[in-house]
Amino acid sequence: MIAEGEGRISGAVFVHPVSGPLTTRQAIRMLRVHLTRHERQIRRILRAVEQEYRPEAT
Repeated sequence: MIAEGEGRISGAVFVHPVSGPLTTRQAIRMLRVHLTRHERQIRRILRAVEQEYRPEAT
């Protein structure tokens, strides 16, 4: 919802299936935390793949 005369968004703009309604600020914060978590997971997977397929030292 847009607050009249303020040009700002207030109230819930996104409804998360577990945490429920989120404001813009909460939704952006959740997205940042969520993406950071996935970034760590991807880096861990890439390290595991690199170790698995690293050529053996002769």
